Amino acid sequence: MKKTCAALEQNQLTFNSGYFDKILGLCCGNVIEEQIPGVDLEDTPEASFRNWENLVTKVIEESNYDLCDRTVSKACFYCPKLVSMESNRNEKINFINFFIYPSPCQSDCIYCGLRANGSFDMSDTEAINTMYSRVIALCNYLKENNKLDDNVVFQMASGEITIHPFKREILDMLGDMTTIFSSNCMKFDEEIAEKLRRNPQSKIDMSLDCGTSETWKIIKRRDNFQNVLENLEKYRKYTTEDDQLQLKYIVLPGVNTSDEDFDGIVKIMKLLNVPKLVLSRDFGDSSENRSDFVQGLKRLVKALVMNDLGWDGQPALFYEDIKMLEEYEISLKEIESNPVE
Repeated sequence: MKKTCAALEQNQLTFNSGYFDKILGLCCGNVIEEQIPGVDLEDTPEASFRNWENLVTKVIEESNYDLCDRTVSKACFYCPKLVSMESNRNEKINFINFFIYPSPCQSDCIYCGLRANGSFDMSDTEAINTMYSRVIALCNYLKENNKLDDNVVFQMASGEITIHPFKREILDMLGDMTTIFSSNCMKFDEEIAEKLRRNPQSKIDMSLDCGTSETWKIIKRRDNFQNVLENLEKYRKYTTEDDQLQLKYIVLPGVNTSDEDFDGIVKIMKLLNVPKLVLSRDFGDSSENRSDFVQGLKRLVKALVMNDLGWDGQPALFYEDIKMLEEYEISLKEIESNPVE
């Protein structure tokens, strides 16, 4: 049986960080430290797309190869998401991930290394203008040449879309296609809100990471927690589906794992009618205290389950963590339904 992964099955196109070199890939590679497969962004959209198609073909060809025999997919060999399973691969692109930098962001999250490595620096305007022009031209080429699945989903994760200098071009390109807008919600944008109203499958994806203003200031290094909650309430008024507001919680042991934060996030979820919390980890911390991280996850899941709220470990948590939490949730519900006399 051939090995495959969600990115290959979805025929996922990812625009990764960096200017032109290796910017076109299949995934963001956030679960491995190796350089993920990618190809260059060329002068024309046709050439860029041809490069990417050839890369995908080669990665599929090498999916069962030993490490020494791989030429473009050595990183995939180490990826826990590449597994043996029956393939039902989409022939058209089903998911596009915009993870392009430089891009601006007005937050300063303690777990984000992008500011430190210059990814928010927009000063090289000529190169940046050329890069974004080529990226948007490629997306329009894909739309106009029937390369996208009817149910394609765009993930906008290039800095903060509400203050992006290419917001106009990006939103025009997107139209009303299903889009996940990754936003810090420090600024409300009515045009994005209208896109939520017109397409019930589009959503705001926001990493709240806490339940108190005190912890917010520590994690985001900004003092605008109440303003962000008010903006989330504004977006909620434009939605018709519960999951159009997606809140994420990156578990940081000793930082956001207090009872006050867990109680706070539960209250916020109920206020905003958010039925499920996306659980995540700090990708930049390779030395995380495993035991404290797992305990933080379990305590957060308990707070959610005890309040009839759900959680999701995809796409950030490892399979063993998700399996452990699923079993833990079952045990919590069994205890609740069979209390000790």
